[in-house]
Amino acid sequence: AGQDDTVCSGDGIYTLSGFSFDSLALWHGKGVRGTYGLQYFDPDSLQLTDGEGIVLYFEADSNGCLNRDTMILTVNLTPDVDAGQYDTLCLNSDPVTLIGKPTNGNWTGVGIENNIFYPGDAGDGMHVLIYKAVNKHCNAEDTAIIIVHPVPDSSIRFERDTLFVTAGYTDY
Repeated sequence: AGQDDTVCSGDGIYTLSGFSFDSLALWHGKGVRGTYGLQYFDPDSLQLTDGEGIVLYFEADSNGCLNRDTMILTVNLTPDVDAGQYDTLCLNSDPVTLIGKPTNGNWTGVGIENNIFYPGDAGDGMHVLIYKAVNKHCNAEDTAIIIVHPVPDSSIRFERDTLFVTAGYTDY
């Protein structure tokens, strides 16, 4: 029937093979779909807990003989990841602690250090931040976008009894 294996929820179908072709050969078990010779396992068709194993049975009936074998597929749940939403910032804004779900994930992107986003380090513009979480070998990711606006240019100068103040900025 083949070697035991591990699959992730959300990965789609798992093609069942590992036997010499016999038109009467069939796989049996929870989550098995398809017909003779074209069968697959669909982990998303079942309500499973993380790490639950499914035993699949193979029977080949050739010339009146019955042969059985088993294969265990362990289904690990792919994390349901949410990067969240964040406010627009200015280049001189305070750093923002990034919080994703589940909490055991990691952030990557420009201006991120130890799950904290530093707008001054990132620079002005739109920043796509990636949050990735892993459960055993199953991983998923989500993105968050933070827009950082530049700080207005301003200057003050004195000339005799007159005060000049100029301010400008760039819109996005």
